[in-house]
Amino acid sequence: MISKMIEKIITLKKPETLTVDDKTYIQDGYNPLLDRFPGSLDINNLTGIVDYINASPEKWDGELFIHVADFDHVFLYQGMIGDFNQRVTILSADSRPCKFMFGRKIRVEDFIIALHGMFLPNEDRDYLLTLVSSVKIDASATLTDDGASQTVTAKQGVSSLVTPTVIKNPLLLQPFRTFNEVEQPASQFIFRFGKDGDSPVCSLHECDGEAWKQEAIQRIKAFFIEELPDVPVIA
Repeated sequence: MISKMIEKIITLKKPETLTVDDKTYIQDGYNPLLDRFPGSLDINNLTGIVDYINASPEKWDGELFIHVADFDHVFLYQGMIGDFNQRVTILSADSRPCKFMFGRKIRVEDFIIALHGMFLPNEDRDYLLTLVSSVKIDASATLTDDGASQTVTAKQGVSSLVTPTVIKNPLLLQPFRTFNEVEQPASQFIFRFGKDGDSPVCSLHECDGEAWKQEAIQRIKAFFIEELPDVPVIA
């Protein structure tokens, strides 16, 4: 009981400080005595950063700058301040992740719904919708794949006519993958038909080496340069 009381007293003991070259350290381990700042505000869009800077709801000493860390992460910082050059995070913006299951087999009905809700309309998206909606895959259907293109032999629409259909690849599509304030980058995808038992399934596979991410970063940077010309942007 006494030993526990002693340990408690020790933990409550105020750490002693030491000042060297006008910088204050905690003697226990000689760690820097850092200033304390409020935590960052978390948002899900780029407009919130613009609104915050234009409205100036809080007082900050020093210059502010924007860091585009990735296609889905942007931070508003205050420049280094204090004896130990601390960088303060004021805002943290994260885009909502794309929920499309790339590289995985999806039922035709779910695939069609995802194309409507998670991709911008364009020529190749409309081509996919027409293809997936019209070709009927059943137990008698055949699929051939030479590694570059795929051919499906199945019924077209409600007709009993069986015809071979060469599937167009690659496809240029624009899924929602970054902040909505910027144009969604287009990238190439490989589309594949398949069968899960007697049920048709579809899949989309990214094939641009994730170059779209760098394009998204540059578009986010351009957005801030236009909206906040006086605020430095790092990307």
